[in-house]
Amino acid sequence: GQGPRPLAAEQVLRRQAVTHRLAQMAARLEGARALVYRAARGPARGAAAPIARLAAGEALVANALDAVRVHGAAGLARGPVERALRDAVMATAYSGTADIQRELIAQSLGLGDRGAR
Repeated sequence: GQGPRPLAAEQVLRRQAVTHRLAQMAARLEGARALVYRAARGPARGAAAPIARLAAGEALVANALDAVRVHGAAGLARGPVERALRDAVMATAYSGTADIQRELIAQSLGLGDRGAR
């Protein structure tokens, strides 16, 4: 045979969009993981834990949304991708809202809630 047929330009772009999205997902995951490890090794006080929770929660939801985008309409059908998105949203609600984590980070930086004064 003549070997594999060359991909049409549209297929190449679609494949590149998916691989770039997967690369972004991996980068988010590794960044959040590094922050969680840092918080686990550090002192109980300070901003490390809320920063890790905020980053991990946002990475979880963003990656679940990207998984839905990668799978297209099938990602919204009942199944593992849809379940991952639903679980990601619920996990962030369980671990404290992002705004609570931001407030804890602000307090640890000595900023507090300046609007309340």
